[in-house]
Amino acid sequence: MEKILFKKSYSHNNYKEKPFDYLWNKKGAFTSVAVYGRSKKFLHFDEHIYNLTRSLKKIGVKVNLKPFLNSFIKKNFKNNIKYHHLFRVAVSTKTISISLRKINYNTNYVKCVLINYQRPNYKIKNLKYKKTFDFLKLVNNRNTECIFYKNKIILEGSTTNIVFIYKNQILTPKEGCYHGISLKFFSKKFKIKKKNIFLQNLNNYDEIILLGSGRGVVSVDEIPQIGWKKRDNLFYNKFYQFYKSYINKTLSKRQK
Repeated sequence: MEKILFKKSYSHNNYKEKPFDYLWNKKGAFTSVAVYGRSKKFLHFDEHIYNLTRSLKKIGVKVNLKPFLNSFIKKNFKNNIKYHHLFRVAVSTKTISISLRKINYNTNYVKCVLINYQRPNYKIKNLKYKKTFDFLKLVNNRNTECIFYKNKIILEGSTTNIVFIYKNQILTPKEGCYHGISLKFFSKKFKIKKKNIFLQNLNNYDEIILLGSGRGVVSVDEIPQIGWKKRDNLFYNKFYQFYKSYINKTLSKRQK
């Protein structure tokens, strides 16, 4: 069971608190920001809120989030907690909902299951997640990620973007998915090529790596459905060391 430190909902028009609602399957969008350390470092906070605001505008929802969230963080985050949490902000047509839960994924062994599905309105992180939750109920989410595909083309993970390693090339699905903040972050360091990844070619890849705010950087061990098993950790180690170095540097800056 996930450990939630707080969950609160507020009205758009006056920012007054109201009964909590996760807002799943409502008209709206959400984002999840990783928070680390006693210095309360929110990884890529500005980018997350910018993307969320832009997504909301696309579906006709207008709200001034940044000042409200800055005030909320000052009031609700403590100095005596060493954070390793996921800060979720969801916004519907009338409500802002905020929750904080501990990151509790298993990184020692991770497998994937292949599912023929594409998220509706996939270009934004919308709240229409009923089908995704139905799939996640069928697996142990701590050590299993669902990989979605459509028309035999790989799209994205249920909570992650995916990169594939083939002959020292780093590839990620070209379309049909949401290219998230974590993927964009790694793209600044590594040459990641967007390309159609075909279901029938998965066994050609040496490594499959998951990227996301919650999971961070994770190497997939196997996909039992097709008998795929990882053959190397070379690029995973590069990604992980880069990510770890970034977190350590940013935490140090906040602690000075």
